[in-house]
Amino acid sequence: MPEVNYIRQAGKSILLLDISGIKDFSKLGGLVDEAIRLARMPNEWRSVLSLIDLTGTRLNGTVGASLKRLSRSNGPYVKAIAFVGFSPVWSFLMKLFLKVARKRNHRVMRDRGEAMLWLLQQ
Repeated sequence: MPEVNYIRQAGKSILLLDISGIKDFSKLGGLVDEAIRLARMPNEWRSVLSLIDLTGTRLNGTVGASLKRLSRSNGPYVKAIAFVGFSPVWSFLMKLFLKVARKRNHRVMRDRGEAMLWLLQQ
């Protein structure tokens, strides 16, 4: 079930946008709005650690546009973002895009465990 909230891990807060397996893309805009609101709550610039789980989500223009809007809106607040759930092909393409865009604080990870470890090190 898609959700947005803060989770605690090793004493740190991580903003989780879980859109794994989302089927009703009309709800995606509301989830992104909530992620933007939560990231801007009393957070200071470059302080938010974020995990975006796309496991089982069909990537399409709606998902891409939503992630782009989220990135632009939360950019100043985000210290690091980890993405999980991409297929091998999408993972390769996303890593290539992040490298070309010089997004050093964004990573594509295999699973949530690996993503959490990386985020906690930031």
